[in-house]
Amino acid sequence: MVKIRASTPDIRAYAESLGREGAVAVTAGVEAAVKGMQLDLRQQVLRAGFADTVANMIGAEAYPKRGKASFRASGTIFARGESADDILSSISEGVRISGQGRYLAIPTGYNKAGGRRRSRTGPLITPQQMSEMRKMTFVRPGTNGTLVWFLRVTHAQEMRRGKVQSLAFAGGRYLVGSGRRKRTAAILEAGAVPMFILVPQVRMKRAMDVDATMRRWAERMPALIERALPKED
Repeated sequence: MVKIRASTPDIRAYAESLGREGAVAVTAGVEAAVKGMQLDLRQQVLRAGFADTVANMIGAEAYPKRGKASFRASGTIFARGESADDILSSISEGVRISGQGRYLAIPTGYNKAGGRRRSRTGPLITPQQMSEMRKMTFVRPGTNGTLVWFLRVTHAQEMRRGKVQSLAFAGGRYLVGSGRRKRTAAILEAGAVPMFILVPQVRMKRAMDVDATMRRWAERMPALIERALPKED
């Protein structure tokens, strides 16, 4: 992705005058800048709503390794893992995503295996499964003009702690309402729940600014090297 080098003339000239201790300081400053930039970029990815696994695709290395020191120390920030380069490039540049068919199906909060509050679980039902349940589904425009794909609900009851509790099942299979009386009653009254938003395409905004982050840490390099220099008595 990017490379970082210790290239500030004044501080490097001073470090070189110190010999081995100066080389150690330059190497430590570069290592600190590389690690700091990696952490910054990972935080940008997390703040954009991506999972830890995506943030961890941002790798970092500083050179030389194994306790060695050099006035030519450098570091690199790179994409780590299969398809990581494509994924991180999309996050840093922004990308337009189109559906393979007429529409791109985006799961709603109801279409989550762990319920609406567990955003990291997978969907209850896939678009393919929805297509196979044609009699139980319908599409209508949403409030902003986009299309919403609904799945009809059915009612069931069960005995819990000596009380009868109402349940709502989407498509007769997927539990989408239980426990909360008002919410379950509202779902049953509506007769259906929105499972997918249908859009022709979406534009993923740029969520990671690599260039600005690199410049910010490059500007900090002199201070990082100076901090690592031996202190005068």
